[in-house]
Amino acid sequence: MLDEPTVATDVETRRQFWKSMRDFTDSGRTVLFATHYLEEAQEYADRVVLMRADRVSLACTDSDAALRALLAAFPHTHDIEINAVGLEDAFLALTGTGEDDVR
Repeated sequence: MLDEPTVATDVETRRQFWKSMRDFTDSGRTVLFATHYLEEAQEYADRVVLMRADRVSLACTDSDAALRALLAAFPHTHDIEINAVGLEDAFLALTGTGEDDVR
C-alpha cells in the first residue's frame, strides 16, 4: 500500500518506479496506491476508485462483473451509474461545482 509514491520524483525515477511496480504485479501480486496524479492512475492502474464523501467510483474493464460483485457484497447499494468516460471527466463529474461538470 503506497500513498503518493511519486511525489517530488524526477521523470526517470518515476518511470523506473512504475516499471518496478508493473514487474511486481506481473508476478501475481497487487499494489494499492493513492495519488492525486490522475494521469498516473489512468496509465498504471488496472482499477481506479475515486472517493468523495458517500460516493465511490470504480473504473474497470468489465463493468458487468464489477456490478455483479458490488451488488452481491452490498445488496442495498443504490443510484448506480455506469459511464464510459476518461478518468479526468469522471473526477470532474464527482468533484465539480456543476458549472463545468461532464454532460
